Amino acid sequence: MKMLRAFLFVAVSMASFLIPAAFGDKVLDAKINESVSVYIPAAGASVLLVTGTPAQVLMIDGDNAVISLKLQNGYSVQTQINTKYLTIAPPKQDSLTAIGLSGPNPVTASPIEPPILPKADASLVVATEDFYNLEEVTFHQSAVPGEPQATKAVPQLDSNNQPVLDQDGKPVIKQVPIPFLAVHVSVKAQVRADTVLAKAYFYDENRRLIASDSSPSMINWSVFISQDKPQFIRFDIPDKVLSQSNWSAVVVFGDAKGVNAQCFPVIGEESYYDFPEKKILGAKSGPPIERKVAMDPLIEHVVKTENPDQPQITLFMRPPLGMTDASQAKGVLCMCLLAGNLDGVKRQLQGFDAGDDIRGILKFAEDHRLIIICWGSRSLWDPRKNWDDLNPDTVRKTDKSFDQVANAWANGVHFFVKEYGIPSNGYLLWGFSGSAQYACRLALRKPEYFLAIHVHVPSSFDKPTPEGSRILWCLTTGELESGYDRSLRFYAQCRALGYPMVYKAIVGLGHAGSPIADNLGEKFFEYALTVRDKRLAFDESLNNPLTQFQMAQTSDGQVEPWLGSFRQPAYVGDAVNQGMVPYAQQDMIRPGCLVPLPTKEIAKAWNY
Repeated sequence: MKMLRAFLFVAVSMASFLIPAAFGDKVLDAKINESVSVYIPAAGASVLLVTGTPAQVLMIDGDNAVISLKLQNGYSVQTQINTKYLTIAPPKQDSLTAIGLSGPNPVTASPIEPPILPKADASLVVATEDFYNLEEVTFHQSAVPGEPQATKAVPQLDSNNQPVLDQDGKPVIKQVPIPFLAVHVSVKAQVRADTVLAKAYFYDENRRLIASDSSPSMINWSVFISQDKPQFIRFDIPDKVLSQSNWSAVVVFGDAKGVNAQCFPVIGEESYYDFPEKKILGAKSGPPIERKVAMDPLIEHVVKTENPDQPQITLFMRPPLGMTDASQAKGVLCMCLLAGNLDGVKRQLQGFDAGDDIRGILKFAEDHRLIIICWGSRSLWDPRKNWDDLNPDTVRKTDKSFDQVANAWANGVHFFVKEYGIPSNGYLLWGFSGSAQYACRLALRKPEYFLAIHVHVPSSFDKPTPEGSRILWCLTTGELESGYDRSLRFYAQCRALGYPMVYKAIVGLGHAGSPIADNLGEKFFEYALTVRDKRLAFDESLNNPLTQFQMAQTSDGQVEPWLGSFRQPAYVGDAVNQGMVPYAQQDMIRPGCLVPLPTKEIAKAWNY
C-alpha cells in the first residue's frame, strides 16, 4: 500500500528564521524511520511524520536533533525530534549559506532554547478545542508494544499468488494483523468515559467518505478518564480503505459540547473534510465551553485486620451520581460482593460485569439517594456447614477470626463517617451466596450499624445472637439449594429470639439468583426505610432497664419481635408449604412455619 507523505498545509510567514549558532554550518540528510508525531511551533499543532519523510538535520545535541522539514508550498519549518526516529545519511559538504545562516568557523553544539520561528498566520491554522487533546496519531501494521493486536483470517497464498490448499482441497487460512490507527488522547479535567465520543472517518483521495468507526478499542479504560493522563485508542482500518492508494482519515475526540479533530496523514486540514461533528469542532479563539469536572464516586480505604487469613479489608464508598456532599445522602447501602480481586469488586460497583441482581440493587441505591459502601467477600469458615454442625473448638476459632475482620470493617466505616460525614447507622446490607454468608456474620457482630439485611442463598449460617434481633431480616433461598435445610434451621433459631424476619424458599430454585428474590428484597428495603425512626426509638429504649424488663414474651417462650408490624403483620406465609393468608387466619399455618409479612406490598412480592 502506498502511503501518502505527510505534507503540512500551514502557511508560514516569509520573515527570516532565527537559528542559533549552535547548529553549525553542516547539514545532514535524513529520513524518518518510524511514524511519529512532533510539535511544530510555527503551526501551533502536532504533525504526523510517516516513515520515509525526508528531513535535514541541523544540529544534534545528545538524544535530540533539530531538523528542517520542507513543506509542499516550498517553505521550511524546524522542530526537535529524538534521534531514534531518524536514519541519518553520511555527512556531506552542504552549507546553510543559501539562507545566510553560516559563519566562517564551525561552532560546537551546546544546550540551547528551541529555535525561534515566525508565527503562522492564525487565520490559516485550524483552531481546536483545548479541553480534549489528540496527542498522537500513528499508523501501525502490527501491534503496539503492550497492547493487544486484532487479526483477521485470510487465505494463505503461494509464490504465484494462488491459494494454498490442504490435503482436503480446502484453502489454508492464516491470521494476519489488522492495520490500525493508534491515537493517544487526554483531557484537561476528569470526565466520565461514557460521555466521551471517539470516532474515525476514512476518505478516498478525493475526500469522499468511504468508512467510519464509532466503536474503537479503548484498552483498559475505566469509568473515568483522569486529568492529563494519556489514554490509548485503536481504530482498525477496513479493507476497503486499505485498498485505496491515497486514503486519509479524520479522528474526532470530544463530547456533545465540542470536539477536537486531527487528520491522518495531513495536519491542519480538518475543515476540508465533511464529518458530523464538524459543527462542534471547538475554536481556541471562541468563547470557552463550560464543563464541570466529573467527581470520581469511588473512594477507596484500606484497613488492617490483624487476621493472617485476611490481613486487610478494602472498602469502597460510592456516593450517588452528582452528589459532592456525602452528608446529603438519604442513607447507606452496604454490599458484600463476590469477585476474584479488587478490580472485580470495583467494576461491579461501577456497573460493569454486574448481573441483574447487582444492577437492580445499584439502581435502588441511586433512586433512593443512598451512599454505597462495598467490599469483597472472603470465606473464613466452612461454607457447607452451620455453626451447630461444627465442634465447639472450631466455632471458637472461627468466631475469633471473623471478629477481627468485623472490627476492622467498623474502623473503616468510622473513617468514612469522620472524613465525609456519612450517616453512622441505619444501614441496609445486601449479599448473595458466599457474600451473603459474610453479610450475615457481619450483621450478627455489628447490629448497631444495620437497619435491615437481605441475603440470598447463603447456604451456611452462624449462631444467631440476641443483639441481632434489632435488625430487620429478609432471607431468600431455593427449595433445591444445598443449604435449604440449614436455612430452615437458622430461621427457627432466629424466630425463637424474636428476629423480625421474612423468609422465602423459592420453588424450583437451586443456588442461583432469582428475580422473585430481587423483587422481594427491594420491597423489603423500601419498607425498612419507612421505619427508621422506630428503630432509633427502639435502640434508645434498650438503655432503659424497665423497658427491657417489660419486653413481652409469647406463651411458648419465644421473644416477640420489637416491631409491631411483625407481631401483628398484614399477612402471614407458610415457610414450607408456600401458602399465604391474612393475619386473622394465622391458625391455618403451623406456628413453626409462620412467616410474618408486614405489608401488602411485601406479601404480594412473597406470594408472587
